[in-house]
This record gives sequence, C-alpha cells and structure tokens, in this order.
Amino acid sequence: MDAGYSLVAAIRCATLNGAGLLSLPEKGELVIGRQATLVVLDGGPDSFPVNLARPAILISSGRVVSNQAA
Repeated sequence: MDAGYSLVAAIRCATLNGAGLLSLPEKGELVIGRQATLVVLDGGPDSFPVNLARPAILISSGRVVSNQAA
C-alpha cells in the first residue's frame, strides 16, 4: 500500500480498527451469533482496493442484497 501498510494491515484498519476508533466494539469483525454486513470481493487481498468497485456479493445485516457471483 502507498502508506507503507501491508494489505492485511490496511484491511484491518478499515474494519476492526475503524470500528474501535468510532466506539463501535460490536462492529468490525465476524463473530458467531452476530449479524454481518459484508462486501465479498472477487479476488484476493492482492487486488485490494481495485476490486472494491465491483463487489461479487453484498450482505447487509445478514441478508444478501446483491449477488453478482451467481
């Protein structure tokens, strides 16, 4: 990444660390029993953030909103 972060660190900053910064401890990580909002990308972290513009599947509050992978 341009800022010197590894890809995994950049994704963590955008999710878990971001939720903590916003005082949302129940957000930012996948935990059994919680509803999730996910953006599923077609490709590995090495193609992040380029493939963010074309998510394969969107899941919001545990429901599939869009499924381009089907």
